[in-house]
Amino acid sequence: MNILTSFARRMNSLKKSQNKNPNNFFKLRSRSGEAGLTLVELIAVILLIGVLMGVVAKNIFGNTEAAKAKANELKMNQLKGSLQNYKLQFNKYPSSLECLTKSCPETKGKLFTATTEADDLLDVWGNPYIYKTENGGRSISIQTLGADGVAGGDGANTDFVIN
Repeated sequence: MNILTSFARRMNSLKKSQNKNPNNFFKLRSRSGEAGLTLVELIAVILLIGVLMGVVAKNIFGNTEAAKAKANELKMNQLKGSLQNYKLQFNKYPSSLECLTKSCPETKGKLFTATTEADDLLDVWGNPYIYKTENGGRSISIQTLGADGVAGGDGANTDFVIN
């Protein structure tokens, strides 16, 4: 009965305040009659906003490594194209990637034009590509060790090879 009595008193006070000013009916009021939110309500709102910001930030910033991996793949394909241009010009692949940016012993006495920039010899994480000639110089492979620069790994740390 005590709960019903308390509820009835509260409703009567709300009706009285509504009669005085109809706009006061839905305003939040503390027990002292002042408008505002309690500390617990403020903490709950701040926590809710923090959780929402965390979810949004993860969705926005979580895809940057996947984008870097795709950009790295495109960069490796561009480097492969530069190597193929070099082979067309000198009838063999270069002994190292640096031969794409500056004259090497195998290009002495021949007209040399750099086919790439020194920055293009590094992957998107700043690690140098691993370049190998295979089958007596008839084929090549370009490898990157991923974001961590160490063999093996998952996600952005995955090794990637182009032949």
